[in-house]
Amino acid sequence: MKNLILFILLLGMALPSTAQFYRTKASGKMHLMKLLHEEGNPASVNMNGNYSGDTTKFIYAAPTNEAVSIYRILVGIKDVNIINTGTYGAISELPNGIKVYVEDKNGNPIVDLTSFTIKNNGDWGMLCYDVAYANLGSGSDYVNVRWTLANTGEELVLNDGQRIAVWLRDDFTGLEVHQFEIQGFYYNRKY
Repeated sequence: MKNLILFILLLGMALPSTAQFYRTKASGKMHLMKLLHEEGNPASVNMNGNYSGDTTKFIYAAPTNEAVSIYRILVGIKDVNIINTGTYGAISELPNGIKVYVEDKNGNPIVDLTSFTIKNNGDWGMLCYDVAYANLGSGSDYVNVRWTLANTGEELVLNDGQRIAVWLRDDFTGLEVHQFEIQGFYYNRKY
C-alpha cells in the first residue's frame, strides 16, 4: 500500500484529501499522510491558482491537544510544458517565491523551514536534495520533491494546533498539479 501511494504521488496524481493510515510493525503508532489544503477551504488541495494578491496559505494543523511528528514533505508539480531547473514547473521563475513555516495555532510564524525563498525547480534541490524530474515521452512533465525533515537530525513535531504552512504569493495557474503532502505519525494514537 505504501509503495502504491508513493507511486501515485510520483505520477503527479492527486491523492484523496482525507488522511491515509497504516500500521507500523514496531510501535503500532498511527501514521498520517495528508495533503495540505488552502486555509479556510479544506477541499482545495491543488496549489495552482493565482495567489499574486495577498499571501495565500496552504496548511496542515496538528489536532487540538495532540502532537504529531512530520517525517517528510512530498511536493508534486505536474505541467504540460517542458520543465527545467530555472522555471517553476514550466512557468517562469516565481517573482515572490514560496516559503514554508511552522506557525502557532493563530497563524503566526514560529520557525522558517526554508532558509531562502523557493523561486524555481532548482531551488528545491538546494533545499531538499531529493528532486526528480520526469518526462515519460509524451504528455506532462513532472517535478517530484522528497523533503525528509528527519534528515536534519529529528523529525518535526507539531503540538496542539501548530501548523505547517506554505505561503504563496505568485500566479501558479499554468500548472496542472501543485501539491504538498506531509507524512508522519500521531504520538498518542495507536491502532
